[in-house]
Amino acid sequence: MPPKWRIGGLVMALLFRLVWGAGGNCIELNNTLSASAGMTSPTARRIEDNAMNSSTAPIQKSAPIARGYGEFKTGRPAVLAAMLGIGPGLSPVPFYTIGMLAPELAKALQWPFASIMGGLLLLTPLAGCGGGSQTGALPPTPTPGISAAKLDAAATYMLDSGARAVVVIENGVVVLERYANGGAATRGEALASGTKSFSCALMVGAEAEGSLSIDELASSVVVPWRAGGSAPQSTDKQQIRIRDLLSVSSGLLNSGVAGSALNTVDSYAQAFIATSAYAPNVATIYTPNNAQALSAIFSLKRGGSFDAAGVARSGQDGIAYLQTKVFTPLGVAPTEWARDANGNANFAGGASFTARDWAKFGQFSYQYGAWNGVQILPAAAMRRCFEYRSGASASYGFGWWLNRPAGTSYVATRDSTPWTAAVETRWTNGGKIAPSAPDDLAIAFGAGNRKLYISPSLKLSIAVIAGTNDDEAFLSRLFN
Repeated sequence: MPPKWRIGGLVMALLFRLVWGAGGNCIELNNTLSASAGMTSPTARRIEDNAMNSSTAPIQKSAPIARGYGEFKTGRPAVLAAMLGIGPGLSPVPFYTIGMLAPELAKALQWPFASIMGGLLLLTPLAGCGGGSQTGALPPTPTPGISAAKLDAAATYMLDSGARAVVVIENGVVVLERYANGGAATRGEALASGTKSFSCALMVGAEAEGSLSIDELASSVVVPWRAGGSAPQSTDKQQIRIRDLLSVSSGLLNSGVAGSALNTVDSYAQAFIATSAYAPNVATIYTPNNAQALSAIFSLKRGGSFDAAGVARSGQDGIAYLQTKVFTPLGVAPTEWARDANGNANFAGGASFTARDWAKFGQFSYQYGAWNGVQILPAAAMRRCFEYRSGASASYGFGWWLNRPAGTSYVATRDSTPWTAAVETRWTNGGKIAPSAPDDLAIAFGAGNRKLYISPSLKLSIAVIAGTNDDEAFLSRLFN
């Protein structure tokens, strides 16, 4: 092969390596170009075989290439990488390849011209495929939209206020991860009411599999709420839909115990006998009874039943379902998940995760149920978690607080929320949780300032553990 063709091929190989070499998703290029070791990666061999098998002509090994051309000493693997170099779409390069380089390659390597061109057509689309990441890996596409200075300012502010962890994932990449004040990458953090955000994914999965509809009456399976049941109270409870429980607009009061005390009682029974103060879809009342009723409905819809004493038993466990359906594909797992006195899953506030794993769930959420190119949960149904608006509140979707303007939906004398007086004042004036943040920001909020912020438009997920509860002070450092 004349030196000029070898040089041209080397230029294309280097160009490809600059554009895609760091990712390694389509071809293990570093192994392919390890000519000094005289080795070819298994991936390169498979692609090479695919290209060569496009011809029925005998395939022969190439003759040794003259010394002094470095990465071309081993022949075919490097040439294939060079051919992939036309992927960037530089217009002169394809003509150069077809008209000049390919014929010379055919002569030098003794490959049929059709094999070379067939391999080229096959491999060029693969150059930018972006696939091949292992399950749970974060896609390596670092294109941060928030400056490093703003990330640093916001994280420093939170950590100085006592936060133990701040993790930011932007466009699928961890762009900031800091720990202080006893926090650590391996430390499981109790999410408290931040756990409620998992309820939407749980219901989306069950609905997609035909177990339930969020529009159906909860009393279709919650026997105590039926007319003539043990706890119907009024027609209000009989009219509660699953969507009313998801949007904390069921009308159920915050009666009974909450927090860790919920684990000492039958939380399902507590939810069933809770007093209803409003008709569904009228008031926002933040209570663990909504989440525990949802957990009970999931299990009852998937094999559970009431025993002779009226206690909800058996059925599929919501925690186990999410682990299989969602968490394992993401490569995450709770470090702990509390249960009540009867062993029922605590979806009101029982989950513990590392900060990074919680942030990865946030990424899964802003990607509307997709992970590594696989749609795990239906995208349209996941969007409802962040776009639904009940008749009771513009500031709560399905399991998530929303940064939309409240308008006239918030009524201080009627609604009960965990937010600060400053936020409730903004709502009273028609504003939103954090004026500096985008309207599509969604927040999972747990006591002790455990918060997960996500923005689908910005492809952003931020996990914060502890520290100040002044959301505007924190978020303004990111978005102003």
